[in-house]
Amino acid sequence: MRAKPQVIRSEIVNNGRDRADVVRAAGPDGTVAVFAINRTQRMVDRLFDRGAIDGRQYGAATRLRDLWERARLVTADLGAHDLYRISGGEREWVGDEAAFRRYMLAMRQMGRDGRRILSDVVIGDMAPEAWGRRYRCDGLLMLRGQLDRLAKWWGM
Repeated sequence: MRAKPQVIRSEIVNNGRDRADVVRAAGPDGTVAVFAINRTQRMVDRLFDRGAIDGRQYGAATRLRDLWERARLVTADLGAHDLYRISGGEREWVGDEAAFRRYMLAMRQMGRDGRRILSDVVIGDMAPEAWGRRYRCDGLLMLRGQLDRLAKWWGM
């Protein structure tokens, strides 16, 4: 029976942007390896770790992202040469249809700008500061407001 991987410590990496766990694990042949697992891959994780959003806002963002992932939605980058694949029916567009409905219902509660920032920052992992520069506003303040609105709608 193999031993479970053991977390040795957590540390800040990538100039303070990410948190990684340093793990010791035995391979199938018995050799021991020590490696780092990046635990902060989403922009909302980074914002929560640095205290830019609170726990309620983080919960709303995580719930929205999880619904998006369960529905297996992808950000499509389709050119004209890919259109034949769409009509050919090679891929189902939605994975979990119930998750897709809940995701769409939540996004309908937001205004146009709210949907835009939630899609870009929570789903697309864009920095809210960059989003704010693009739309000439305070992106972090806008994100906080929309996450509060979403959390209130979900009763969090």
